[in-house]
Formats: sequence, C-alpha cells, structure tokens
Amino acid sequence: MGSTLFSPQQATAADLGVGLRVIPKSSAASQISGNTKLWFVVKQNDVTTRELVVSGSDSMNQLVKLSLAKLQRIDGEPAISNDESEITPWVEFSENNFILKKNQSKTITMKIAPPKDSKSGSYEAYLIVNASDPSAYKSSGKVTEAVINNSARVAQPVFVGVGDYEDFIVNFEIVDIDGIKNFQDKFLRVLLENKGRTPISPSGQLQLKNMDFEQGTLGPFPFYSSTISPDSKAFIDVLIPSSVNPGNWKIFVSASQGNVTETREFEKNLTFTNRFNFLGAAIRLIALALGLVLALWAYRTLRPQGNRVTHLSPMTKRFRRNKNRMSNKETQDLIARLRERAYVAELKASKLQKSTAKKSAAKKATIKKATTKKATTKKATTKKSTTKKSTTKKSTTKKSTTKKSTAKKSTS
Repeated sequence: MGSTLFSPQQATAADLGVGLRVIPKSSAASQISGNTKLWFVVKQNDVTTRELVVSGSDSMNQLVKLSLAKLQRIDGEPAISNDESEITPWVEFSENNFILKKNQSKTITMKIAPPKDSKSGSYEAYLIVNASDPSAYKSSGKVTEAVINNSARVAQPVFVGVGDYEDFIVNFEIVDIDGIKNFQDKFLRVLLENKGRTPISPSGQLQLKNMDFEQGTLGPFPFYSSTISPDSKAFIDVLIPSSVNPGNWKIFVSASQGNVTETREFEKNLTFTNRFNFLGAAIRLIALALGLVLALWAYRTLRPQGNRVTHLSPMTKRFRRNKNRMSNKETQDLIARLRERAYVAELKASKLQKSTAKKSAAKKATIKKATTKKATTKKATTKKSTTKKSTTKKSTTKKSTTKKSTAKKSTS
C-alpha cells in the first residue's frame, strides 16, 4: 500500500498532448512562405528559417523532441516512413529535447542550410513533434536522456526547394467549374491545376450572377483548398444557396497562394448533377447485397439438417442429382472393374487346377503302366520257370521209365 501511494504515477496517452503551429513569413518570398505551411525555397550554401510554436498539455510536463522523417508515396498518397529524412543534416532547431511545462508554449526556429554540393530540386519530408512522459530524466547542457513510457506526436509535411527562387515560383490555373448536388445541398466544384514545382494550398472566393434575370450578384462564397502537389490537379466544392437554379450564370472565381492571385470568369449553363446521391445509392445497394449474402449463409448454416433437401432451390437439387449420378456411375465402374478382376483371377485359378489335374492323371497313368509291365514280366518269368521245370521233370521221368524198361528186358 505504501509503495502504491508514494510511487510516481504513469502518465496515460490522454494526459499527453502537443500542438504545432507554423507562423507565416512576410517577405519577398511570401508566395512560398507566407502561409502556415512548412515550405522553403533556398539556394545551395544559403540559409532560410521558419518559426514554429509548440504548445504542451494542460495536465502535465512533457519531454518534447523534434525530428525529420522520410516522406514516401503509396499509390500517390503521402505517408510517413520509419526512416530518417535525407535533409536531416541540413536542418537545425533553436531548441530540441526540452521539457515543456504544462500549459506552456514555446517558439522554435527551424533553420535549413543545404550544402554547396547538394542537388537542385524538390525535397519532401515530415516534421515529427514527439511529446513523452519524462518519468526519469537527466540533462547535461543540450542533451537530455529520458525513459519514455507513453508518447504523443504530431506530423507536419515539409517541402524544400533547393535552387534559384525563380525555379520555384508559384504557378497554378483555375481550369473549370461545374455544378453538383448532394440531397438538398448545392455546390460549385472548382477545378485547379498546379503547374509549378512547389506545392500550393490556395484560398479564394466566387460570385454568381444570373444572366437570364435582372438581379444582383450572389456571394462572395469563400473556399479553402488542401495541399495540391506539383504537376497535379484537385477540386474544391463550394457550398452555394439552394435558390441557385439551373440556367445561364456568370461566375467569377479568384484564388490566391501567398502574393500570387489568379482570377477567371465563366459563363455557364449550370446543371446540378446528383453525383453524391448516385454514390450513396451504389453504397446502399452494395450493403444490401452483402446483407442478403450473409443472411443466406446464416440461414443455410443454422437451419436444421432434416429440412435442407426440402428447401433447396431447383438448381441446387439438379446439381446434387447430377452429382449423385456421377457418384453412382463411378461406383458402378468400380464394381465392374472389381468383377472383371475377380473373373480373371477365377479363370486363372481354373486353368491352374485343370493343368494340375491333367498332370496328376498323366503321372498316375505312367505309374499304372509301369506296374502292369512289371507284373506281366514277373508272370512270364514264373510261367517259363514252371514250364521248364515241368519239362525237365517229365524228361527225367520218361528217361527213368525207359531205363527201367531196358533193364527189365535185359533180365528176361
């Protein structure tokens, strides 16, 4: 609890805050620097300055640091890069890395001095004013070191034209004017073209007079332009009274950039095109289509599974039937291929069985033939032996009988 009460509180982003204001410069070069833009034109090895007012937060002290970041263009639009600008070595601030007390403002001088060997041309950058919470810091002369916990910053575009001043003279033209309508509001769209080598941000006014009726002049109606880059075009929509009806009008337009002023008078048959309404209708139609798609997706995802086939569209049902037919056809083809393989296997097994049976029968026949032959041979041998034996015995008997007969005769 003690550490909570006596420890320093961290500042939040809401407590931090910094503001930047550029003081217009009154000089012969006021067409470039006579505004609240950080635009410079300076020769090599020369010096030019502008004054800035930095204002702080009304709730706390802040550490303020000024730096220059590289400007890069993405699809033609300017963006802040994390890299340091190439003109950083040319720039010097009267004060930097300083503590700005709450409710305090400080005027800073920004000096630019391109070196002698710098190339003529246009350079773009961003001036970054960073304000942070100096929870712990120490300062020694011009250098301040700080632990940054939270920070807030503002960025201001910087344009530097290096070379002769005549090369960067403001040059722009009022090209055309047209009528547009947004619901009940009517506008005159003023088209401007920057033909010079420096950015411009002109302001001006326009007046109208109806050529069909005798009446006074309407206006002046003021307008202010955003920054227009070199060799670029831009338009400004100027609000006019709804009582301005289509017809023949004389329109006088004037626009100024510093001490350079351009004027032009138009005689136009004004019509007010509902361009904004068309855009709004297109956006509404796109939103409606997206809503319908999301609703259909949610319906198909969240509805019960049993009702899905019943509520399918005819096209979806036809697609599924075709898919099922394709699936059945694939199944039938697979079954036919399996049957064919089974038949081939069965045929091979049958041929193999027949071949085995045939071989077995031939083997049995061979064995039977050999057995019969052996038996016949044995029988023949036995018969021959018996015959021979009988013949021998008969011969012996006969011989004996003959011998006995001869002996009997002799005795007689």
